[in-house]
Amino acid sequence: MLQFDQAGENLTRRYKRQETIIQIQRIKEFRQQGKTIPEIKLILSQPEK
Repeated sequence: MLQFDQAGENLTRRYKRQETIIQIQRIKEFRQQGKTIPEIKLILSQPEK
């Protein structure tokens, strides 16, 4: 659900700050609407219109 860069296995995950903040806000909005995590994953996996 959140995009990140990882240089190698078992190393620190680096999240793109601005994109991650926007994505977290979208996830919180979906949760407030009563959506489940599997529903949110399905919504986020679909291309945006």
